[in-house]
Amino acid sequence: MFVVVELDVLDAWCRRHLSAGIQTVLFRGGYFSDVVAVELTDGRSVVVKARPAATRLSVGFAVHEHLFKHGFPCAEPLAGPQPYGSGRVATAEAYVPPADGIGTAEASAALLARLILTAQTGRALDAGLARHLLLGSIGSTTVAACGRHLTITRST
Repeated sequence: MFVVVELDVLDAWCRRHLSAGIQTVLFRGGYFSDVVAVELTDGRSVVVKARPAATRLSVGFAVHEHLFKHGFPCAEPLAGPQPYGSGRVATAEAYVPPADGIGTAEASAALLARLILTAQTGRALDAGLARHLLLGSIGSTTVAACGRHLTITRST
């Protein structure tokens, strides 16, 4: 499903939806989506993801935007699903370089708990994300949510 992104098409998309062209390609990747990180001519570093059009992408973008606006630590969404070639759309977000190391199970569980609580406020709950995040496990730590009640347990 991976399709090679043509840089001239990507540059035109960035100019139209991000108001700046491509200066440098930082990396490429992807599996279900074509992912290209670029530095734009205005100095911003962004990640553009192109994939087949689907209604769920608008919902996902709305939730991503909601989480960012409510202080959840995630990349800033810059452009919601916009046409990109035939039957495809692209989204863009600020590039966030990888962090050094991976957090503990407890830190990951706390972040998941924060995600659930943040997603359950306002528009994100209406968008339907909360029903997808009612239970999560990271290592020996389990996070369960029911409405606004959250339980974090750790098995030994």
